[in-house]
Amino acid sequence: LGGTLDCLDNKLTNLLGLLFKAATELTMDTNGAITVTQMVHTVDTFEDAASDDLVTINGGTTVGLIIIRPAHTDRTVVVKDGGGNIELQGGADITLDDITDHVMLFWDTTNSKWVDFGG
Repeated sequence: LGGTLDCLDNKLTNLLGLLFKAATELTMDTNGAITVTQMVHTVDTFEDAASDDLVTINGGTTVGLIIIRPAHTDRTVVVKDGGGNIELQGGADITLDDITDHVMLFWDTTNSKWVDFGG
């Protein structure tokens, strides 16, 4: 595959050799929920709190694979296992406390849950 890929005039970013639409920021609501609209997002805490729990990710039927990272190094996003529609390997929460921290999740249509990749 070579040349230019034009995805309806949307800007794409080359990440690890794969092309993704540039990340957009989502802010958690009071219930620790976000609604994804594309594959790559940054996530911010509700009202810029120092730390916040991400419990629910809406939009699984629209976007089946997501990569999220915190929007700011000074605000921690804790991806919570089992509290809403997120199921993480080993039942352990994932703490994203630096903008270089990322997590990739896929939508499990059978169980209606976001699941992380594990070995």
